[in-house]
Amino acid sequence: VLQRQKVARRRPPRPNRGISLGPGRILRRAVRHAVAVPLLIALAGRRVAVLTKSLLGYADWIVNRGLGVGTVGWIALLELVPVFAQTLPFALLIGVLVALGRLKADLELLAMESLGVARIQLVRPVLALALAGAAAAAVLSLGAAPASKGALENRLETLRRERPDTLL
Repeated sequence: VLQRQKVARRRPPRPNRGISLGPGRILRRAVRHAVAVPLLIALAGRRVAVLTKSLLGYADWIVNRGLGVGTVGWIALLELVPVFAQTLPFALLIGVLVALGRLKADLELLAMESLGVARIQLVRPVLALALAGAAAAAVLSLGAAPASKGALENRLETLRRERPDTLL
């Protein structure tokens, strides 16, 4: 009787719902992830370096000159857009080099090639990321950075007119 109850409590295995990924998708996802982590670290590092340089000036504006945190934050954001446009291609290069270097050092490239994965399958996700990064950098450099610089100049001019002592 006890064995019958245990058998009755077992659940049937879940059916496959078509979520499984093919080896090509898994490979592309793994290479994209390997590139994304160093890319984000390089972008964050450059942003921190630029903000650190300007941080004392921003603190002076808030503490001594009486500007609001929101205004100073907006000015800092407007200054970061051109930096992001310049940094994105270099950060993408660092991400690709670190990711492929790590894959080679861990002998994962050798394992993939010995399993019959063509080199073009390894290049496709990197090329797709490079094209997306180039497109994003072009949009930022040609559109967002000039607009940001213009908005920053307008905001600083407004501050000069409203509070002449602020931006000495």
